[in-house]
Amino acid sequence: MFVHLILFSALSQAADPYGKGEAVDAYGKSGANHPVALGTEKNKDLTIGAPVTVGGVTVYPVIDRTAPKQSATTTVSLAEAMTTGQLRVREAGSFSTLQFENVGKAPVAILAGEVIRGGRQDRVITEDLEIPPTRTPIVASVHCVERSRWSDHAATFAYGGRAEYALRSVLEKDNQEATWETVAALNSARSASPTGAYVSVGGDTWMTYRQQLHAQMADQQQVVGAIVAQGDQLVFAEMFGTPSRANAGRAAALDGYARDAVVMDANAEPPPNVEAAAAYLEQMLQ
Repeated sequence: MFVHLILFSALSQAADPYGKGEAVDAYGKSGANHPVALGTEKNKDLTIGAPVTVGGVTVYPVIDRTAPKQSATTTVSLAEAMTTGQLRVREAGSFSTLQFENVGKAPVAILAGEVIRGGRQDRVITEDLEIPPTRTPIVASVHCVERSRWSDHAATFAYGGRAEYALRSVLEKDNQEATWETVAALNSARSASPTGAYVSVGGDTWMTYRQQLHAQMADQQQVVGAIVAQGDQLVFAEMFGTPSRANAGRAAALDGYARDAVVMDANAEPPPNVEAAAAYLEQMLQ
């Protein structure tokens, strides 16, 4: 299991992240978007950087000011590990499990919501994992995102990106039927996949949003997490713990946020400001 803290499951679909809104303006319309440090002694080294808005999604980088700006990345992403062959993926006997074997020298970081295509059917990872560099196979929990197919012969596996928040957030229920229903709703909304297989958002708009997010995330060597708003609501936050794990997970995380931006229309209301985002994260870390 990852030792980093990941918060989106605890914050999913919070209509009012501040309870009754007595402590802070949830919409953050009265403050500036300058960097804001978290207030408690425990989190005094964390700063919320300038937000980046693409489509209807705003991403606020969480920066650890004490982290080295040029730290060596010792953790490998799932995409890189599968592409290079460092991580071997095999069927584990049922549609709800897969087996991972790390034959490299560095741990592999896997985020909940990352999709693995192929095999007997496409699957999505249900929890955060860190696969150590050992030949001992590790069996992980997955959900099927291809309801209509179960092949008798396991094909090769390929990396399928990270799903958007609507699918990621339902994984915490650990309910395969709920995952299938969410996949069906997402596919229906974009008139895709009558076969029931999850179709990830792509195309020119996604590429544009993806490039903007990757280019504009400030001081990325010290970014250790992100807070994400959809429209004028703060929706979830992710904290990866160390810069190495953040570096390994950043590409998949940003790609997922870009998918969210594609499926959401730009909101006429302004997104929450940095002060509201800082208060949101402060409350969750407490």
